Amino acid sequence: MLKSPDFPCKGRLVFYHFAYNKSALLSMVALYLALLGNITDVKIYNINIVDFISLPLLLLFLFRPLARYFFTFSLLFAILFIFTIFYHNNTQDLSGSFFNSGLRAPDLISFSRFVQLVLCAFIITMIPAFLSIAGKGKVTPDHFNKLCNDFLFWNIVFSIFYIFFGILNYVDLSDTFYYGNGRLKGFYVEGGPLGLYFATVAIFSIYMKRYVYSLLFFSIIILSQSKAGYSMYTLGLLFFFFSFVFKLKKSTNTKYSILRFEFWYTLATLFLIVMLVIYFFGGHYVEQMLYPENYLYEKINDTSFVKGRIAGFNIGFNMISQNPYFGVGLGNYSILRNNPEYLGIFPAVYSWDLTGLGGIITLLIENGVFGLLAFCSIVYNIFWRIKLSAHSTFVFLILFLFPFLLGLQLYFQYPWVFLGFFLAKTNIIKKEYALIRSRMS
Repeated sequence: MLKSPDFPCKGRLVFYHFAYNKSALLSMVALYLALLGNITDVKIYNINIVDFISLPLLLLFLFRPLARYFFTFSLLFAILFIFTIFYHNNTQDLSGSFFNSGLRAPDLISFSRFVQLVLCAFIITMIPAFLSIAGKGKVTPDHFNKLCNDFLFWNIVFSIFYIFFGILNYVDLSDTFYYGNGRLKGFYVEGGPLGLYFATVAIFSIYMKRYVYSLLFFSIIILSQSKAGYSMYTLGLLFFFFSFVFKLKKSTNTKYSILRFEFWYTLATLFLIVMLVIYFFGGHYVEQMLYPENYLYEKINDTSFVKGRIAGFNIGFNMISQNPYFGVGLGNYSILRNNPEYLGIFPAVYSWDLTGLGGIITLLIENGVFGLLAFCSIVYNIFWRIKLSAHSTFVFLILFLFPFLLGLQLYFQYPWVFLGFFLAKTNIIKKEYALIRSRMS
């Protein structure tokens, strides 16, 4: 008779069947991680169906030691939530909100965002935890590579699935997952965020040396017609190029590498090129953001103008200028955006609206300089104080941070998946360093 497997959660309810089959366990975890990036607009009562899996997993893993970064991020999000409930929502006029029920009502939207962000922070702990279960207490390179390759495999399955429906759409048999002029949106609201997701997966596949996979994922970016996806993919390719030029793969001292003049010169050049790419694909957005009064009359009924990033840029600026230190409160942009003091020249809208400017800018709008600096300090602590090669460090930094700079909201979970991979790889490096030191002593 088989003995109970010896893994850290022994005695707990942790998929005993899969504990015997490490391959099956990691494949199921990889499928779950792929779902986090692909299934984002399938909801029940405004709750993403994938969150119905994430929440039980979070409760399950509360019974085992959690990574300190989960607690650090969760503490920050708890502070932002509590400050919103007891300060922001008692000092600001929320009467203009027409969302008075459900999870989008005042207070409840802040709680909803808090839970979503905690689930994101949980992802970075869950990945090393499952790898530890598969390795009976150790995160091994084989298990890490298995999980990453399975993650890419499941995204290939989704890609083929989307391409199949693209063929049906082309011959006018079905428009499922497509809209407008044959633009792929998958399980997203629109094509832009989907293309951005597959751009990150394409960059990750190059990092894992699965170059053919990257071409398949790039085809999804083309089908989604995603400007953010093109920008992200361009950034990734340029980074791999200058990483090869400066031999960052051979550099194990990240701090030394980032102090080199040529590194920052090239990084500045990269940033400039990416900004030019963004302007090339979305220059009209930039002009409309800066001079909205020139377009208001002709676009007064255009929802892409009076909602989303163009309106969000101007309304958000008004919010920051009046609340620079602590913002308007977690999740409160959508509640307060119709207030006359923030609205400016834009008309009020009576449907749910987000900034469209990405998680980092939204964090600044809703939680001010305090929230932004606190979040950046945690990220700084993770990336600059952990010894990995400069190449790996900056790949994962790009995969984690840049989607939030290109329009993705902070509570989307897939960038946190890459941060979890980064911490898992760090675990492996730490074990290897410890083994080397033990052999030398």
